[in-house]
Amino acid sequence: MNGISVSTCFNYEIGFKKQLELIHNAGFSHFSIGSNYNHSGILKKKNYDEIKIFSEYYNLSIDTIHGYALDKADTVSVNKMLAEAASALNVPVIVHHCSSFAINLCSLDAQRGFYRF
Repeated sequence: MNGISVSTCFNYEIGFKKQLELIHNAGFSHFSIGSNYNHSGILKKKNYDEIKIFSEYYNLSIDTIHGYALDKADTVSVNKMLAEAASALNVPVIVHHCSSFAINLCSLDAQRGFYRF
């Protein structure tokens, strides 16, 4: 895989299909499907063809799918659906995190030497 990728998590308020247009117009060749699975519709097999069609229309390849956190009770069933989607969509990688995480902006800013007041 060669190219530059961006994740669909950049703004879930923009519809998935519109995001693919924006990703294409920005010059990206690949994208990653973010963790808001309702946004992409990736957990429903009926959406696979539409995801393929729009990806191909905008000449984009899907390089990764953001996997479901491994510490959640339903991780096996959700990640099984993601594996099926990855196989159907020819996505080579699912990125998993061992647990859910949140970025503490105050802590991050303090590490950089910035402080919010």
